[in-house]
Amino acid sequence: MTPTLKPLVIRYREWDCELEFKKYHQGGALAIQLFDANDGEPVTTASVNPDFSKPWPPPYIFRVSADPLFAEAYSACQASPNSVPKGYVAIKTWGMENEGVLGALVEGKIVADTGIRIRCGYAEAALCKLLVDISA
Repeated sequence: MTPTLKPLVIRYREWDCELEFKKYHQGGALAIQLFDANDGEPVTTASVNPDFSKPWPPPYIFRVSADPLFAEAYSACQASPNSVPKGYVAIKTWGMENEGVLGALVEGKIVADTGIRIRCGYAEAALCKLLVDISA
């Protein structure tokens, strides 16, 4: 992982956005919020805190892939069936307000899309591997 010493900035739609990393209160999953780098106004919350409390249908949707990133993420999901695995984040993929956020985070080398999806009601979130060190 790449250490973060200065604020991370990505381009999302018409904004240069600073990223803020937090943890959701329930479950402790990683949260990513985007703020306008010019005026500090909130732009969007890129992540979601999936509800793993329902026993059916299973939360994860696997589309088998030969990509080593998929295999690593698949193992992490098996070890963490009731939460987003450590080192991963669930990114919203639905609605106009989230359009393009996954691509911006991937292009900015903040996350890598594993190809695994997590059910969130009638929508799906992308399970992504975090590529930056946010522990600093």
